[in-house]
Amino acid sequence: MKFKKTILAIIVFVFSVFIETLISVLYQEYHTLEAAGYIETSKNIQESLKVHYIDVGQGDSIFIELPNEKTILIDAGEIEAGDAVVSYLKKRNVE
Repeated sequence: MKFKKTILAIIVFVFSVFIETLISVLYQEYHTLEAAGYIETSKNIQESLKVHYIDVGQGDSIFIELPNEKTILIDAGEIEAGDAVVSYLKKRNVE
């Protein structure tokens, strides 16, 4: 029984160190990305990050507007859906 408690204590300790290290690394990475301009801190992220789902027939195209005014288009769909996607983006003044 004492052996099982010792093993359990070691597992809990290793897990705790792992979690603490992971949090530290993520914290450092976040601030590195923020300093480089890839992340903009916002008190109300819902007002500054916008995600649009565009119907392209056999699925959706995803258009993301980031807080730093950059945009991302994910999966514009089949060639036939190109006009619909371009039209959608033009209506929102996306170049």
